[in-house]
Amino acid sequence: MRPKGTANELANRRRLAVQRVRDGYAVAEVAAFLGVTERSVYRWLAAARDCGDRAGLNPRPHQGPRPRLDIEQQAQTIDLLDEPPTRHGFATELWTAPRVAVLIERIFGVRYHPRYLNEWLTDRGVRPLKPARRAREQDPEQVSRWLELDFTPLVQEVRLVDGWVVFVDEAGLLMEPLWRRSQARRGHPAVLEYAKAHRRKVSLLGAMAWRPSTGEIRGLSWSIIDGYFDSAAVAGVLGELMKELSGQVRVIWDRGSMHKGEPIKAVKEKEKGRLKTLFLPAYTPEANPVERLWSLLKYGKMSNFLPRGVVHLALEAAERLEEIENDPLLLRGCFHGTILPLPDNMTLAA
Repeated sequence: MRPKGTANELANRRRLAVQRVRDGYAVAEVAAFLGVTERSVYRWLAAARDCGDRAGLNPRPHQGPRPRLDIEQQAQTIDLLDEPPTRHGFATELWTAPRVAVLIERIFGVRYHPRYLNEWLTDRGVRPLKPARRAREQDPEQVSRWLELDFTPLVQEVRLVDGWVVFVDEAGLLMEPLWRRSQARRGHPAVLEYAKAHRRKVSLLGAMAWRPSTGEIRGLSWSIIDGYFDSAAVAGVLGELMKELSGQVRVIWDRGSMHKGEPIKAVKEKEKGRLKTLFLPAYTPEANPVERLWSLLKYGKMSNFLPRGVVHLALEAAERLEEIENDPLLLRGCFHGTILPLPDNMTLAA
């Protein structure tokens, strides 16, 4: 039975027993004084002689309860979370602590409470993350080839001539706000009134221009009220881009119809010494930093915004876009949110 006292108190008692014996007291007298057996005193004397006073008499650290899963089983559990939950019989692609508890019991026969598992998983570097989305129609091998054989050489080429790589994309804003949760007392959420049948809109075109030789990034945007960017409108923007940017320009965009046709060909023919275009791989918005710009605008800057009219909506969007375009850290963050291989001069701290 463990004697009473803290670990330090017990260690001090051992040291005192050893010291009194060294001072000439008999073992029986020391044992009686400290209220221990003579056998304990002899054991402490041997430990001090063999290991020294500090190592032999200090308390041993408590090892804690033995883990119910060994190291290999713990690693196997974490590795299983890289697999889809549906592969293990669950209905959706959502890993939760209760599902992990079921998985562990099914494979290893060990029961864990789900609430404990949340802390257990956090200690092992696992936490809830929003899944990255990828279109089922996307060809990952084609994307890898595009990044290696098209995008990377293009960046190297533009860097040598101090030119620009420009990503382009379109988006739209409706009069109905993009709803997001807002702080409120329980049971009393804010009530936002909007025109349900109002179909007026603002079409947006964004461009993010990157100069690989210096790491400079510029954001530019255009808007159309109650219209859309067809090939003629995009060609007009393309012409303005060529006036805005000096040197060689390489425009990267998706395969939408507005990026093809005679108006686009006419601009390319006019600027054939400076301008080239490159299509993104099909169904790969995660390779376009302008997609991140739209996400930041819609779900950050303009969430729950109630416009008084379509002009008000256009003005607000222009103001919020200007804020983003004037913030180099946000612009770099848009690039870092993509799957693009980026050089050292594109670090967030630059």
